[in-house]
Amino acid sequence: MMKKSLSILLAVIALASVFSACSKTEQPPKEQPSTTEVQEQFYDAKGNAYSSKFDVLFYDEQGTAYKLEMTEDYLPDYVNQTTGEKLNGFQCYVTEQGNFYFDKDNKLSLKKDSMSIYYDSNKNVYYDISTVSWEKDGTMKHKN
Repeated sequence: MMKKSLSILLAVIALASVFSACSKTEQPPKEQPSTTEVQEQFYDAKGNAYSSKFDVLFYDEQGTAYKLEMTEDYLPDYVNQTTGEKLNGFQCYVTEQGNFYFDKDNKLSLKKDSMSIYYDSNKNVYYDISTVSWEKDGTMKHKN
């Protein structure tokens, strides 16, 4: 009789374990994106907003716009948005006044103790284009 009671007890425990393992577990609700979540904005010198820093336009003294383009060789080019001309990104700078500048003759010199500030023979200052951004009001920011 003891063996029979023990067998029944073990069977009940085994069934209870199986049913509890098969029962539905509550999953926490999936996190929904907040409607108040702020998407980062990037600005150009004119205060135009962009959702990607790669879409920001740079303007030369004449108002011509240039946009960064990464090609299959992974080297940066700045493309004239009017003519489609591609300029070597390693020769593109921003002046102190915030204008796009292409150093076609490689005449700029790196400022001593700097990695991103250059100057010409007249001591005009130029910034590596990759270190420049703008505030919403068009104020230029430079990260050295």
